[in-house]
Amino acid sequence: MLYIKIVYIKYLINYTYFRPTFYGIYKKKSSKGFQSIPYICALASATLLLYYGIMKTHAYLIISINTFGCFIEISYLFLYILYAPREAKVPIIIYFYL
Repeated sequence: MLYIKIVYIKYLINYTYFRPTFYGIYKKKSSKGFQSIPYICALASATLLLYYGIMKTHAYLIISINTFGCFIEISYLFLYILYAPREAKVPIIIYFYL
């Protein structure tokens, strides 16, 4: 049981690691100087692991952690797109729909 709690804490820290970056974007109302590729890759990773957890039986830990991860990464990308300049929005939307 302790192992499960440690895994939850590890993934919670992992997904909320970028929080200071997005707090800065929110305060400045601009996303200049930041790239969106790491967040798109993190979303792809969480999505693939979520798919794996759904296909595997009794993988509730994988499903719950990666559902939270997908939610966080989508909210990060939404905030990034909201404050990104027009030139940066087009590739993000294209990558997001791939």
